[in-house]
Amino acid sequence: MKENIISVTGIIVVTLCVFLAGCQQKSASAPASSVQIDQLSSLVAGSKFLREQCSNNTIPGDAVLLSRAISLAEKKGWNTYAAEYQEINPKINDKMTMITRDSTSLPQKCQQLQLSLANFIAETQHRS
Repeated sequence: MKENIISVTGIIVVTLCVFLAGCQQKSASAPASSVQIDQLSSLVAGSKFLREQCSNNTIPGDAVLLSRAISLAEKKGWNTYAAEYQEINPKINDKMTMITRDSTSLPQKCQQLQLSLANFIAETQHRS
């Protein structure tokens, strides 16, 4: 049965990879606001999980994480003033719950998230 389950952590890792791959370039057409919120909330929730559950004390607090994620979105040309951005904090909480409830072992979650978020975390530490 376990082989039939696609882990939530894996899905979040893929979402993060897609976002981070695009961080280097400003896109001509921005994805829908809901997709933007999904990607940004994955960045923040994954980083927050690493700090809180994986004991990574080098990761800054929630406000710095969110501020840096929004800054990256703005660099990509995304309209961070769209009404949907008001939903980012509840979405972050939802993602945290999904990661926490995922059946993947904690060490594996920590490893996957650390690898996927290394560049974002480095950016937040550099800027904090």
